[in-house]
Amino acid sequence: MTWVERLTVYEKLMRLDTPIGTLLLLWPTWWALWLASGGMPAPWTLFVFTAGVWLTRSAGCVINDYADRWLDPHVKRTKDRPLATGAVSGRQALALFAGLMLVAFALVLTDINMPGLDGYGLARALRARGVSVPIHGATANADPAERQRCEEAGMQGVLVKPITLEALQRLLTRITNGQPPVADHQAQPAHVISNDASPPLQVNPKMQALFVQTMQADLDSLRDAINAADPGRVAQVLHRIRGALVIVGAPALVDSGLHIEQRIAQGDGLAALAGRLDGFQHGLLRLLAPLLDDAMPSSPDDTTPP
Repeated sequence: MTWVERLTVYEKLMRLDTPIGTLLLLWPTWWALWLASGGMPAPWTLFVFTAGVWLTRSAGCVINDYADRWLDPHVKRTKDRPLATGAVSGRQALALFAGLMLVAFALVLTDINMPGLDGYGLARALRARGVSVPIHGATANADPAERQRCEEAGMQGVLVKPITLEALQRLLTRITNGQPPVADHQAQPAHVISNDASPPLQVNPKMQALFVQTMQADLDSLRDAINAADPGRVAQVLHRIRGALVIVGAPALVDSGLHIEQRIAQGDGLAALAGRLDGFQHGLLRLLAPLLDDAMPSSPDDTTPP
């Protein structure tokens, strides 16, 4: 089979000869782009999404035929498809599918501390190969030095964990509109807790009493560790509290606790961190305050109907 014949077969496998499916998928995609951009989207954004639709639809057709390769030869409508006739092997179809999906990977969102090849190495490797797509790292380290290291590796920005849907939506909206990224928490250092009203904690009402009880016990453990001048124990309790706060949505306090843990790991004494530890405890108490009344059991002589 010549290269021209092989390309013709691949074209048929990807349904390029019947583009109606691609057009049906492009219609809502373009609508979404125009609505999200408030008008004509940036040319590069329009190209990326259009090419992405074409590539992923083609890949979907290939993997669909691969899954039905034993059935298609027995169906009149599909018996002439390349996989059904044997013009393309299963391995070739999988290779084509993988290639299409790799090309469609137009936005890279990579975790910084991956095993083997970390996010910095991946970003540098992609840039060295001339890849110019947006690359944004995901990390639990809110230190400004970490952000600088990511930018030096070739990333446009960093998302600090826990990553909320709102933060991800803001990032994708800015990329879609062709705007430069804005760093998370750039208005103030990560260890500073804003005095502004924080959003309420997202705690399941059925778990509220247990959550408050656990947080109060952890606060007592934190105070005991501070009074015992045990930095290792302080870091351990902070880590446990942060794990719970990630789930219920308290990113500023999570970042504050992480900063204290990092300072302890760097050898800072508890005396030097006293102000930040006090701020962390008061911040947690402020977040717990709205839950305390709800979690408090009613007294026996309480006549207020439930």
